Amino acid sequence: MAENSGNDKKTVWVLGSGFSRALGGPLLKQLLSESALLELQLAHPSLDGRREFKEVQETYAYGLRSGFWEDAETFLDRLDVAGRESNSGPGRQMRIAYNNVARSVLPPDGPDVTRKFASLSGEARRFVALQCARFTDSYDEGLESWQAYRFWFKKIWHLGPIHRIVSFNYDWVLERLDAEIPTPSQAASQDWEYYQDLPGATVRCLKLHGSVGWKKTGVDSYEPAPENWNLYDCDSSEIAIAAPGPTKHESVKGPLRFLWAAAREAIEQADSIVFIGYRFPPTDAEARSRLLDAIGRNKAKELSLNIVLGPSLGSDDNVRLKALLRYTVINRGRIEMGNLSQNMVLDALENDRARFSIIEHPLLAEDFLTVWEPRLTGSV
Repeated sequence: MAENSGNDKKTVWVLGSGFSRALGGPLLKQLLSESALLELQLAHPSLDGRREFKEVQETYAYGLRSGFWEDAETFLDRLDVAGRESNSGPGRQMRIAYNNVARSVLPPDGPDVTRKFASLSGEARRFVALQCARFTDSYDEGLESWQAYRFWFKKIWHLGPIHRIVSFNYDWVLERLDAEIPTPSQAASQDWEYYQDLPGATVRCLKLHGSVGWKKTGVDSYEPAPENWNLYDCDSSEIAIAAPGPTKHESVKGPLRFLWAAAREAIEQADSIVFIGYRFPPTDAEARSRLLDAIGRNKAKELSLNIVLGPSLGSDDNVRLKALLRYTVINRGRIEMGNLSQNMVLDALENDRARFSIIEHPLLAEDFLTVWEPRLTGSV
């Protein structure tokens, strides 16, 4: 691996679903859709015999039409709650939606109802995991759609350990690019702490919400999935993705906690943070509070915050993310370089005040990866 110039700064890449969109990765509106159900059933005929798999999609679609939930993330959250307490508000909503599409009618409450919703919640995780795995199944290095991704990863690979990737995606995109991705067990070990600081170490990626390439082998253990294991007919309890709901909170506090600790440390030490296709989903309060707290604690004298959410800088997602970042660092006493006069800039530099800048890049992820150089994100 080539060494960096010595002037390059530590950069953390925060990736969301928009990062994988150009490769076929599902966005929020495409999760649990009817077209996705048909595609998965064609790819895996054994799913035709799994009635609950279809019931998940039908229940979701009914609740979406009825205004019970706005999107798949909210549905997954409420289904997870219903699988623990069927007489809760989410449980009652889920029962109404389910009874309108299923062959049998569920009673108002009881252990059988709770078990049914818990089983549906497992199938919903399987549905999402299969959607996130399928588009990379036919990966070919020669595919033109992957060109920008390979181009970008090759650049940061040559810069090595000063780059860290924090991903909220379950998919295999980064694995296909040969990123070094520790499981929670590896991240917890002393060997990982040693290995990540080796001079020849490659780019590290921390998958904070799990991976379709992992298997849950115990209450506190995620391991690389064996070759003879697959998502479409495994026990749903083995699927190692932290989908929205109480189960995600437990996973973040449990087996994923070592990855979160490593991500927090990387963000606190970064000179530049780049958000690509990640918007702090409103349903994910856990990620929002943890990441913003780490950004607020950042130790760099001059912090560059970068947003890549598409060409429309006035979109709700772009405006909201910018405000969250800006208010977080201002509340910690940083001053914004873009809003200062020349004299104020000189004063800030002379007095070594903590500073920040927010750079909005009006590009799609694949466009940005094509043209990216360290200078564009304050990484030099």
